[in-house]
Amino acid sequence: MKTQWYLAIMMLLVWNSAGQNARSCPFCAPSALTFSEEIGAADVAVIVALKQLPPPAETEATSTLGFNDSSSFKAQFEVIESLKGNQHLEKQSQAQLLEVDYVGEDKIGDKFLLIGLDPPELNWTIPIKISDRIQVYLAKVIQLPEDANQRLVFFKDYLEDEEEMLARDSYDEFAKTPYKQIKTLKDQMDRQQLVAWIRDTELPTTRRRLYLTLLGVCGAREDADLLEGMIRSDDRRIKAAMDAMIGCYLSLVGTEGLPLIEELLLTNKDAEYTHIYGAIVALRFHAGQADKIPRERVVQSLRLILLRPDLADLVIPDLAKYEDWTVVPQLVKLFKDSTDENSWVRVPVINFLRRCPLPEAKTHLEALSKLDPESYRRAQAFSPTEDKKTEPEAATEARATQSQGIGQESGGEVQITTVEEVKKDAVESISEENRTGVSEVARSEPLASYTPESDFLMTDSSPDGGTSAPGVATVLGIQFLASAILLGVYWMILRRA
Repeated sequence: MKTQWYLAIMMLLVWNSAGQNARSCPFCAPSALTFSEEIGAADVAVIVALKQLPPPAETEATSTLGFNDSSSFKAQFEVIESLKGNQHLEKQSQAQLLEVDYVGEDKIGDKFLLIGLDPPELNWTIPIKISDRIQVYLAKVIQLPEDANQRLVFFKDYLEDEEEMLARDSYDEFAKTPYKQIKTLKDQMDRQQLVAWIRDTELPTTRRRLYLTLLGVCGAREDADLLEGMIRSDDRRIKAAMDAMIGCYLSLVGTEGLPLIEELLLTNKDAEYTHIYGAIVALRFHAGQADKIPRERVVQSLRLILLRPDLADLVIPDLAKYEDWTVVPQLVKLFKDSTDENSWVRVPVINFLRRCPLPEAKTHLEALSKLDPESYRRAQAFSPTEDKKTEPEAATEARATQSQGIGQESGGEVQITTVEEVKKDAVESISEENRTGVSEVARSEPLASYTPESDFLMTDSSPDGGTSAPGVATVLGIQFLASAILLGVYWMILRRA
């Protein structure tokens, strides 16, 4: 149970961190908690050196339970540096020597980051192996000031560091940073280096998204020519991160870049779905910013998707958000002409009409509710109209649910208390057993990963450029539902234990 409890805590911490996406980098999502977040949430954080492996007899005992020789067992570690919580560490017996669950076959003297929770009887996470450079990095991280600009200046020097753990951590620090804060680094970015990274198709797509976002802040007009060539390319590797690529391109050229996007993607029936969606995401971002392109012009481009009945539902919530009530007749026709192949368009149409203040909207709404009462009921279940938050996520969730036959009845909300309260409840139930952690797992298995096959994000149009990270095949909704269900399961575990 100890592993499940710690997993539950870390899942809730990650969920809480993901909730910050509405204020983070518009085209990239953190892959895991950063070192600063993990240390900040810990009671104790220490650098330790492996001093003694478990005796052979203990290894044999684990084998009799069905585990192999690399299973978790007690090893002895020596504390060589305290990063946080030294006052708790001093209360432990033989504070400089710790016995901790250990996985691996590392050498005596190898260094690890060790996180402790729930003093005075500390529960230790799985040790995270680190190098001398990472030890120095961690010592600097905990000394960084609160000022976001100074922190970003520090982390930018570790982007694409030769040590993957440092490169990933610095990326995550940028990915969780509000876009308006990122823009303050304009004069401190290495534009040529960003271009080189963007050209490198071997880099993870998530990181290329970040570098495209940064180039959109500090790039030159000549960079737009490079981006146009990439947008026109037939190479899927080059076109990975299409959303950020288009967002960057439009940041550099403004309104004059829209005809290219409209021709190649919005009105081109041969364009790939993921690339079309990438264009929609980029347009949402610029509609939220409204500093490079007038919002009315962005809405004009989004409106072109209504000519595609199979994709129209993707932009209807955007048109409602920006109060483009001119499309009411077109949407009513889409509803009436929809077939089983694109019936998901009906829910967002109903929600659009529910928000529309025009008198004719109410008349149409009454007629459509009689024509398809099931879609009307489903729209009520998924629509956040009551609190005036009609967003793209609600419509795409409804689309996925309708096509999959999920969630016929809206269930009760999962009531989430603060992370601190959940953590307190959890640690009180772990008993005296040491807690194993997921820190190492989170770093080897990022929660948010992207490939050319899942090449887009759902982006909120808020001024800060909020994001969430869906997958293509599920059209956003299924991942949201799965995450909510998973969180609910962990919550019930915590409450029932």
